[in-house]
Amino acid sequence: MKRPVVSIYTDGSCLGNPGPGGYAAVLISGNKQKSIGGSHPHSTNNLMELWAIWAGIHELMVPCDVTVVTDSLLSIKWLTGVNKRKDPSISQMCENIEAEILTGGHKVTFEKVGAHTGNPGNEFANRLAVLLANKQDA
Repeated sequence: MKRPVVSIYTDGSCLGNPGPGGYAAVLISGNKQKSIGGSHPHSTNNLMELWAIWAGIHELMVPCDVTVVTDSLLSIKWLTGVNKRKDPSISQMCENIEAEILTGGHKVTFEKVGAHTGNPGNEFANRLAVLLANKQDA
């Protein structure tokens, strides 16, 4: 059976750093699209980026071939083992993402896109993340 192919566009936002944060993931598979997100009252940009990646992968119900598209090179480096994870919160989120990938049976690759460069998926995820961060601040 052929595995579904999914692109997950992710972004995180924080009002201040640290401060109220929001995260969003836009999942696209074929002609289907789903947007999800959330917020935290006190977070950082980096944690919100990782929450977006975790949330997108967590949403998958069957093993998939996944491309995570993010503007966070740091998140990619943490998740691919290029950079050490010194912060315990970052380390925990990376472990949560790795567990989600493993238990879900997903094959995941990461693609870096420039922030605010017109990539439709990244721009939409950014707008949603900012909206959710602002709601947390209200």
